[in-house]
Amino acid sequence: MEDVYYMYDTTNYHKLILLFCILLIASCEMPGVIYQKFPNISRSRYINGTEGVFENEFPKMTQSRYMTESETSYAISNDICKFIDDFSVDTPVEYAVTKDMKMGAVLVDEIVYNQTGNAYKLNNYKWIRVRERLLFLRIDFTALQCDFTT
Repeated sequence: MEDVYYMYDTTNYHKLILLFCILLIASCEMPGVIYQKFPNISRSRYINGTEGVFENEFPKMTQSRYMTESETSYAISNDICKFIDDFSVDTPVEYAVTKDMKMGAVLVDEIVYNQTGNAYKLNNYKWIRVRERLLFLRIDFTALQCDFTT
């Protein structure tokens, strides 16, 4: 009697297992890293902007020059800077506050650069809650074109 071998196509089975694993991992809420530089500051203070954490650290993450309200009004009144436009950016939903800030800095720099600017003034920022531990950062800013050589 001749041996008969049956070959089963298992590719669909493997795809199903892989899809199940991906869905299982995606549905988990991992806490993530909340702080990298400020372990002693509570998350609520970081998010609510108390103690000046956002205002001190966000400008360090951008390549464009950060201008305060008084610097901006002086520069515009003395024709050092020109107002381009007001913009608002939303970061993707993240678990980590510092990742939100870094992504926001990248988005601000991209918009300032694309508008042929080189500076910005921070108007407002806030974290918006999507779910229990999921937040995204909204940043409102003004793009400026400045001549800092004078």
